[in-house]
Amino acid sequence: MAAENVRVRFAPSPTGYIHIGNARTALFNYLHARGTRGAFILRIEDTDRERSRKKYEETLIEDLTWLGLDWDEGPYIGGAFGPYRQSERIEIYREYLEELLCEDKAYRCYCTPDELEARRKEALAAGASAAYDGRCAKLSAAQRARFEAEGRPFTYRYRLPHEKVVIDDVVRGRVVFDTSLDGDVIIWKSDGLPTFHFAVTVDDALMEISLVLRGEGHLPNAPIQVLLARDLGFLAPGFAHMSQTLAPGGGKISKRRGGMSLREFRESGCLPEALANYIALLGWSPRRSDEVFTIEEAVSLFDVTQLTKASASFDPGKFSFVCRRHMQAADPARLADLAGPFLEKSELEAPDASYLRRVLAIARHRAEKCADFPDLLRPYLAEPVLGEEAMEILREQGALEVLEVFAERLQAAADTGEEALKAAFEETRERTGRKGRGLYMPVRVALTGTVTGAEIVEIVPVLGVERVTARLRAAIEAVAAG
Repeated sequence: MAAENVRVRFAPSPTGYIHIGNARTALFNYLHARGTRGAFILRIEDTDRERSRKKYEETLIEDLTWLGLDWDEGPYIGGAFGPYRQSERIEIYREYLEELLCEDKAYRCYCTPDELEARRKEALAAGASAAYDGRCAKLSAAQRARFEAEGRPFTYRYRLPHEKVVIDDVVRGRVVFDTSLDGDVIIWKSDGLPTFHFAVTVDDALMEISLVLRGEGHLPNAPIQVLLARDLGFLAPGFAHMSQTLAPGGGKISKRRGGMSLREFRESGCLPEALANYIALLGWSPRRSDEVFTIEEAVSLFDVTQLTKASASFDPGKFSFVCRRHMQAADPARLADLAGPFLEKSELEAPDASYLRRVLAIARHRAEKCADFPDLLRPYLAEPVLGEEAMEILREQGALEVLEVFAERLQAAADTGEEALKAAFEETRERTGRKGRGLYMPVRVALTGTVTGAEIVEIVPVLGVERVTARLRAAIEAVAAG
């Protein structure tokens, strides 16, 4: 198919918050569309009346926008193939249902859910197929009339042809399905709404979707949709069924296991470009040595034929690595805006925007997400708390002498440049005889209250001579008092 005819869609149901697996489907469709100069369509499949919620649709839109994805057609922006909510397309589906009924390719089924469940259990107990036995397909006119007179609810079933269906899947290769053991499929529910199979088949055809790129869990649905499309007079789209995305340690991603929703990542202050980068690595390996890239670079690199068949597990360690790399590349001014709400919640405040940017320039290298900033920035925005670990270091023999000499030398020099700091530490080493950890660690804990963090040569210039010497002397007094 010519590149200009590529049309792909992301079609979520607004029944919960979008999670990593859903986001990957959206991202891969987006990358394929942008890389081929095709169209990316957002379609809302909201025909589940009981579980669909407007708030989930609104959050979905916010999450996709935050992740950096935009769509060419869909809710709120429209398009030539709308409407783009299935709940607004019911009359379209009715027309195609009537077509199937007129051609006797569909029929009313009066079986109740309880009856179907009882028969399913009987069949399984007898070692037989649990597929629908087709009894309503054979009802006489009198039987149908009796059910109608009773006011019994009904669904519509599609007379599923029994044949072999070949799917040439872009990811899976050639897959052959035999539908001879499958029962007729419900395509219209008793509540007056179409089922997933029917609505999706009609929508994909009318919206001219060229490739259905979705999770492997939908692979068994493909033959039904191919046959439905044929009986409705449509050409079926191509298919590419991606590998499953698993939660850390394996297992299906679900709300019960923590959800891993985009909303959670967004609220934690994860950078959207970092999350998009990591999601892209779940089941796809770009042909480059560095796996850290922007979404724009991913567009130029993405090839749907390179998607792997093996399941992809969310790796917290690799995710952290990718997040840190993007944090290191981020503009401190942008980070200052993002950090604001997190600092405010922790009751931390920078004296001014310039100072906050300077602090973030050195602290961002150790951050994975913006929620990390309060702890990382606390030593620069509040006086250090000297806990037991810090006090043990300061009580070591010679530690106070290091603080005294270093403070004296730094105050005399009135310079926080790298060469001046080197000279101050060298003189401190010569006068105290301490070196390595014994030389640097007392200064670190006195200035920050922590044993890890930025290098001292980064910390001192930000704090300034006056604040540094004040903290060194406060540490000396704390040890003397304790």
